[in-house]
Amino acid sequence: MKIQQETHKAVQPERQLTSTSVTRQEIVDALSRLGIARGDVVLVHSSLKSLGYVEGGADTVIRAFLEAVGDGGTLVMPTLIQKDFANAYKTWHLDKPSDVGYITEVFRKYPGAVRSDQATHSVAALGPRAIELTRDHGAFGLRYGPFGETPFARSSPWQKLYDWNAKVVLLGVNMDKNTLMHLTEYCFIEEALNQVSVP
Repeated sequence: MKIQQETHKAVQPERQLTSTSVTRQEIVDALSRLGIARGDVVLVHSSLKSLGYVEGGADTVIRAFLEAVGDGGTLVMPTLIQKDFANAYKTWHLDKPSDVGYITEVFRKYPGAVRSDQATHSVAALGPRAIELTRDHGAFGLRYGPFGETPFARSSPWQKLYDWNAKVVLLGVNMDKNTLMHLTEYCFIEEALNQVSVP
């Protein structure tokens, strides 16, 4: 998996800004410098406020990423439930708001976007591999872990992102916001449990 950690500086052009706003083209150019290319599957963790003033707001950021990956690429964003985590499995529905940033909330409602059906660690995706990525989240290959057995199952989008060698962009956030780290935790737990012999 290619993990690229960039802060808000990633969306600033190499020249000195002459205004106090960020444009769609500046974001597209920054993504190109990061190595995001047409046809890529890209997972984005983001913070809109960390970018300063973005002309057009969250929609501009989303459109910039869609332009960068092109028609053949798939854009993915986490749409996690965190604020009411204790009751997440009881209150879950596909239209439940995302708790991980305004960009993700706008994106999950974007025309053509689909969301995986999992109560705590769902993702939304848009592009030719979106349905394949989001379907059967937690339907099989369950793994034991702190968030339940389904979030990082073998059938989860998180496992698929790893298997597909997706790229990860951290836009205005640090590595501690990279949800894929939890997939690693679940895999470690699974490996440890598999080594336990039952008499």
